[in-house]
Amino acid sequence: MLGRAAVAILTLALACLPGKDAHAQRAEAQDAFERGRKLMKDGDFKTACASFETSLKLEATVGTLYNLGLCHEKLGKLASAWAELKQVAETDSNKGRAADAAKRVAALEPRLTRMKIVISDPVPGLAVEREGIDVTAFVDQTVPVDPRVYKFKVTAPGQQPLLFEHALDREGETIDVQIPAFSTPKEEPPPTPAPSGRYPPVTALRPLAMPNGLYEVTASNIASTSDSAFEQTPIDGLISGRIGIQKFELGLRTTFHERYAEVMAERPNRLLTIAGTLAYSITPMFAGKLEYVRIHPFGRLGDSLEGSDLRVILGRKERLSPKIAFDGNAGFVFLQRANGGGGTANELVGETVAGLQFIATPRLSLEASALLQLNLGGELLSHTVTLGIAPSALYAVTEDIDVFARIFVGLLPAREGSSSSDFRTYTIGLNWRP
Repeated sequence: MLGRAAVAILTLALACLPGKDAHAQRAEAQDAFERGRKLMKDGDFKTACASFETSLKLEATVGTLYNLGLCHEKLGKLASAWAELKQVAETDSNKGRAADAAKRVAALEPRLTRMKIVISDPVPGLAVEREGIDVTAFVDQTVPVDPRVYKFKVTAPGQQPLLFEHALDREGETIDVQIPAFSTPKEEPPPTPAPSGRYPPVTALRPLAMPNGLYEVTASNIASTSDSAFEQTPIDGLISGRIGIQKFELGLRTTFHERYAEVMAERPNRLLTIAGTLAYSITPMFAGKLEYVRIHPFGRLGDSLEGSDLRVILGRKERLSPKIAFDGNAGFVFLQRANGGGGTANELVGETVAGLQFIATPRLSLEASALLQLNLGGELLSHTVTLGIAPSALYAVTEDIDVFARIFVGLLPAREGSSSSDFRTYTIGLNWRP
């Protein structure tokens, strides 16, 4: 029994002894320590400090930390020396060495260079880095630093990073590091068109023309109201399609009467317009467009509303922030209508549409736009200016299907024969990208 107990005790004792790797690491630490002592005597403090740091990583001892503090003091890294010797003074069981460390700490205290980070214009989410280390927690605090020139980086959401250098090299002084105010917002990357087969779910990110290989079909209903121009509320249907081919977009559109504005016994032709469009993407967010619209192509019982519109415009979309984009276009419209006497009346109109598109949620887009038309010359229209506003909303039900609603409100005459601003349209519809 005693023999077995002795074997068990011996086995446990051997298990508690340091392994071969631990012995080797301790030997390496001792070698680096002795090398550091020799280099200090030779006056090579920079290499000596590196040797002490290596020894400390291999085996953390108070004696090595004490010598590293002495070395850093010789090297001029007073804050590092102060922190290391302070730890020795507080933890060393060798009372003589602890007393010497405390004496040196007291002597170093008035010589320390101290940093104080001061922010003149606080910004939510602001962060300060010094030499790649986050020092935001030290704002308005006095912190000892080793004397030298430091690199700082200041960041905040939506702002351009601030990069600068600051010298903290005056011994025995507290030096304020003033963080300057941000001057310019951070530039957001321009919105990019979706790769083939995908389309952004929000309008602020959508290109002005369909990307190559994608096509879209739209169906909607449009109700119009005007207290002075209509006998009853007309409702028109719209069906359109467009397809992207390289940098071009080809489109076709038709509108037709579902309910007429006039109460009459004999109905005119239901087909209201046929239109064709050709767009060219100079960039995804800058495009030109040519559109031809034929109005009542098969006649409307001989009235004077037959004719055509030819529109030439340039469109531009610009990202203003991560959730807001500006969308605008400008150009000219040439209008031609039958005048009832076998001839035609013409008008040249300058047209501008400008709007802001908002990303309310990852699938919901809101937009507010304004239309301005100036009649530049002709005998067709009696008013000079057409002005209207149009709020709208679009919701991406799936990656391929949108539903949308739009209201147009005329603020100045927006219809031939109307002398008031009571013209309004209400549109609901659906986009489908098969």
